[in-house]
Amino acid sequence: MKVRSMSSKGVSYYTGRGDKGYSYTLKNKVSKDSDLIQAAGDVDELQAFLGYAWGKTKDKRIRTIIEQIVYDLYLLNAVIAGFEGNVFSEGKTKDLERLIDLYAKKIKPIKSFVYPFGTEAAILINICRTLARKAERSIVKVTKDGDILSYMNRLSSLLYVLYRYENERNGFKDKTLRIK
Repeated sequence: MKVRSMSSKGVSYYTGRGDKGYSYTLKNKVSKDSDLIQAAGDVDELQAFLGYAWGKTKDKRIRTIIEQIVYDLYLLNAVIAGFEGNVFSEGKTKDLERLIDLYAKKIKPIKSFVYPFGTEAAILINICRTLARKAERSIVKVTKDGDILSYMNRLSSLLYVLYRYENERNGFKDKTLRIK
């Protein structure tokens, strides 16, 4: 039985091709429980939460940064799915490092463990940080591409700095661990 849907504009929103537990990459039919599909799904989840954070921050510069990250993650997913092309380079990691350095200068240095509290936008950015780390753990199972792995490692660092910056710019003081 061939399943196919068409909306009023002729766009198909489902095909039924995945009904038997397989997804399709650029080159292969892959089980939906494979490491590749897990990694792609973790990146997709990160992108969705980045979109949520984008909608909550009022800082246009952070919105622009989030937009670039989402774009980069689409490219990253294409590469791990088999796209052959030099679309993901060391330059992307260098861009993240420049942003980390820039925003780290705008926040107070940390002296203790920082609890994950703050404004709604900051908390969402911090959730994105944890999702970036989760995606990194999944991605390392499917690629050893140094540019991709470096990018994902720096991405969680950038999101941590942006989380703290978003809090500080909105007057929220870090809540830190106090050991007596």
